Amino acid sequence: MTMNDFLLEASSINFHNENREELLGAFQQKALQLGVKFGVQLHNDENQETIDFLHRNHVPLSGHSPLLEKYNWNFAATDIGHIWPEVENNVKLFEKLNISRSCFHGFYMSDKPVEAFGHGKSYGECMAPHYREELAFAPGSVRNRNFTESGEFLMRRDRVKCNIAELRRRFPQIEWSIEVDFPAYSAGSMLAKDMNYLDFPLCLDTGHLWCICKLMDREFHAEVNEFLEGGNVQMIHLHASIFNDSYPAAEWGDGHKRLNTPNVMDLPRFVKNCAAHGVKHFVMEIFDSTPDDLELLANWLRS
Repeated sequence: MTMNDFLLEASSINFHNENREELLGAFQQKALQLGVKFGVQLHNDENQETIDFLHRNHVPLSGHSPLLEKYNWNFAATDIGHIWPEVENNVKLFEKLNISRSCFHGFYMSDKPVEAFGHGKSYGECMAPHYREELAFAPGSVRNRNFTESGEFLMRRDRVKCNIAELRRRFPQIEWSIEVDFPAYSAGSMLAKDMNYLDFPLCLDTGHLWCICKLMDREFHAEVNEFLEGGNVQMIHLHASIFNDSYPAAEWGDGHKRLNTPNVMDLPRFVKNCAAHGVKHFVMEIFDSTPDDLELLANWLRS
């Protein structure tokens, strides 16, 4: 592959400040200097005004669904009837924005509707109603234990597999991918063995998987290899995490730090391994990203 084969994106959350026109121009100029394709992924709590700004400036976009909707898409629930109109709304929005690919969170160990993040509510507020202590890493912790061998999990995993296959059948014009989730509040999209079982394109999030591997006693790069060998990884949410063994496991959080943040993840190895397995779409899901992150990522891909 050449550098032109890769799509390197920033998150739309970077463009919530008064200097966003200058920042967008700096990203675009750096991309020209590096000879790479640059775009922006609309974050799943994005607002209409920022979407309009990016579209008005003819920025190539991808999606992180659901956009501008009330609920996340829990394809593991008993009743998913409310999801289909929301998917249709997103597809219509995508057509207006020339979006052809989108990732989504799609697997919660719950039958209740899961409110969409943002739009007045935090991640914790949206997810708290779905907390189940019997699935927690420790009493009182919102982090998950490994419940992936339970009968309920396996039942819901089969339900997700069936429902996301139906998603692709109903809306084939979008390249969908289900995201490896942050291991908290009983979210079920975690380990490679289960995500590969879905036989569906995957979005692999570095900060999420880094925490998953700590909580579930997996070696990060070995788990990455299992994902990649499954042949389903199509998109990467790339960011650094500050967490290491000096932190108790129950205190590990997400990442979303700039790529030059000191860490022990060995992100260059991760990026090169993904590229060697044919992954071409990298989203820098970093909320204070700069063109320096774009240059660093490009350098890792070239090396």
